[in-house]
Amino acid sequence: MKKAHIYPSIAAILSLGMSLFFCFYTPLTTFNFWISILYIWLVCCCINLFLLFKADVKTYTQRLLGVIVIKFLAALFFILIFGFLNPHVFYKFSAHFLTHYALFIAFEVAYLLNKIKSEKNKP
Repeated sequence: MKKAHIYPSIAAILSLGMSLFFCFYTPLTTFNFWISILYIWLVCCCINLFLLFKADVKTYTQRLLGVIVIKFLAALFFILIFGFLNPHVFYKFSAHFLTHYALFIAFEVAYLLNKIKSEKNKP
């Protein structure tokens, strides 16, 4: 269970570093980037907890695909809501959010591959 939170936490730390780089060295300066890091980290941790429940391979694959679609739609909805509430920083925030999302997806794939390999090696 601890491993389920390690990958999103590493991705959150790297996302923080990437956003600080964007804020200080590019014109993508916005200090609302912490909202996207917190949102994506919470969503990833909740999803990993949901996926920890025991299920057969077919059910796990269906859960995984469903969760990926729901997470993507939730991310787009979140960006849309943020854009309506703060239109003056929408593009800058969207750039931060999408880079955070891509980084979290990369670490989630690494976690899932690790989990699949460990499940495959079990007798």
